[in-house]
Amino acid sequence: MAEDQADTVRSTRGRVGTGRRLSCRIFRRQIFNVFSLAEFAEIVTVAGLVTTLFFGGWQVPYLLRDGFHFPLGRDVTAAALGRGAASGRRFYAQGGFFCWLQILLRWSVPRFRYDQVMRLGLEDAVAASADQYCRDGAL
Repeated sequence: MAEDQADTVRSTRGRVGTGRRLSCRIFRRQIFNVFSLAEFAEIVTVAGLVTTLFFGGWQVPYLLRDGFHFPLGRDVTAAALGRGAASGRRFYAQGGFFCWLQILLRWSVPRFRYDQVMRLGLEDAVAASADQYCRDGAL
């Protein structure tokens, strides 16, 4: 875990003196780019999994094989291509929404400093777990 922004930036920069340093600098920058790309790939993967597992995936409400069957008896026929397009649009719309939601949450919640994480883990979490252990033992 980097302690501050300077540590993060320092890890991607090197001296430009010799060719070896320059190639090392380029290699480090490529590693940083792959890491950034992996973060966005993770966002898309999690959004697809959440959409599929918890929000119906590609299934459109009231859409069956022969068309839409709404609750009050109103039926609308739909072609096979239209049903497939509606399912695809629903999946991509839900996936896009969950991508946007993850990015919004990551950018709006401030990051913890190293000392704050240590204090949270050592002081607060250990005390809470010991308290819960005593309460469970009393039952």
